[in-house]
Amino acid sequence: MPKPTFLTPQQGQTKPMSKENPAETQKSFNPVEFLKGVKQEWHRVTWPTREQVLAETGVVLVVVAVFSAFVFVVDKLFQWIVQRIT
Repeated sequence: MPKPTFLTPQQGQTKPMSKENPAETQKSFNPVEFLKGVKQEWHRVTWPTREQVLAETGVVLVVVAVFSAFVFVVDKLFQWIVQRIT
């Protein structure tokens, strides 16, 4: 059976995994390196324009209003039915 391999992002090549040395496959958490990575990803983000944010917020508000009205009508209908039964 062949040894499992994994792709190293630095070289873009595969190398065999080591069962003897688990530290080779698991890196320890380094908060400084993590924050550097966060900063790099932060700069890659494509932020929406003000117009896009306002348009999408409007869509959300309209959908919430429609569903709220629907739930209100269904609730009143069930309330009316229960009052007629009892």
